[in-house]
Amino acid sequence: MFVVSHKDLAITSGVCRCRMAPNPKTDFCVLDTVTNICIIKAHSVLYTIHNMKSRAISSIPMPVRAALKKLGGDIADARKRRRISTATMAERARISRPTLVRLERGDANVSLGIVATVLFILGLHERLADLADAVYDRTGLDLEAESLPKRIGGPRKKRIANQPIE
Repeated sequence: MFVVSHKDLAITSGVCRCRMAPNPKTDFCVLDTVTNICIIKAHSVLYTIHNMKSRAISSIPMPVRAALKKLGGDIADARKRRRISTATMAERARISRPTLVRLERGDANVSLGIVATVLFILGLHERLADLADAVYDRTGLDLEAESLPKRIGGPRKKRIANQPIE
C-alpha cells in the first residue's frame, strides 16, 4: 500500500481521492494503473502525483526474497490441500483476489497483517508468535551470555569491629 499526499489530495491503496469533496461536474480523478500516476483536477488546478514506492522494498536481501517466495508457495499449497478456492480465501480474509495472488507469489508489499490473517484462516498462526522468540535467537542469547557478569555478589553482612568472622 502506498500513500502520497499533496495538501488535500491523496493516493491510497491505488485509489485516487480528493479529500476536499471535488465538484463532480468540473473535478475528476484518474489513476493510470500501468504507470501508477494519478491525475487530479480539483478546484481548477491540475495535479499529477506519481507513485513514490519505498526503496526498502527494492533493497530486500535475496535470502529474504527467497523466504517470502517459499512462504507464499507454502500458503498456496496449504490452501489447496484444504480445497479452498482463491475467491473463498480472499473473501474470508477480507482482501481482494489479486492481493491473495500477490501474497502466494511472495510479494514483499503484502502487509504482515494480511499474511497473519491468512495463516489464521489456515490454522497455521500458532508459530507466528514464535518467529523472533528469544528461545530461538541463538545469536542474541550468545551475545547476552557474553555480557553477563562473571560473579554476582549477594548482600554483604555488616561486620562489627573485633567480631570474629564466621
